[in-house]
Amino acid sequence: MKNNTKEMFLHTASTLFAIKGYHATGINEILKKSQAPKGSLYYYFPHGKEQLAIESLELTAQKIYAEIKKTLAKYDDPIQGLQQHLQQLAQKIQQDIDNPREDKDNISISLIALETFFSNDPIRNRCKEIFSQMQSIYANNFIKYGYDAETANILAMNAVIMTEGAIILSVTQKNTLPLRQLADNLPLLFNLDVKSR
Repeated sequence: MKNNTKEMFLHTASTLFAIKGYHATGINEILKKSQAPKGSLYYYFPHGKEQLAIESLELTAQKIYAEIKKTLAKYDDPIQGLQQHLQQLAQKIQQDIDNPREDKDNISISLIALETFFSNDPIRNRCKEIFSQMQSIYANNFIKYGYDAETANILAMNAVIMTEGAIILSVTQKNTLPLRQLADNLPLLFNLDVKSR
């Protein structure tokens, strides 16, 4: 029962953060939507909303890591794996555009980072760590296919930069063309003559 209460708080907070953002979501709204007593929230999350946000980010991050690894593992070429990952992101965002859901609980790491980078160091640092872990996953995949570590890290950082930028453009425009165009143009943008094997 205890774990269910904690999970309920996390799901409720994640949903509100995903729909309204961090600053527009209040503790009272989380309590009202979860229908749980205030004392139990602070029992599980003594640092309140900030801790809820950090743990919600972590839940989303674990899903993202698993999805990236699963997709990349299906392809013999790291660029093809990245292209497929981008297409999958475009499909998910398009579904959210076409059918907005009230129970959406996957937080956009980029949007939370942009919203809180100036005002909340713990959340900013958690977002930084998540982006760093994404880069590490991409880099390890490039190394697996024979790229040296330095080149792999350069390519991986660019993969994160371009992916997150395309996500922001896609959700802002309510159009997944940026993600789909990035997927189509990855081989040209990465110009793999720079690789070292």
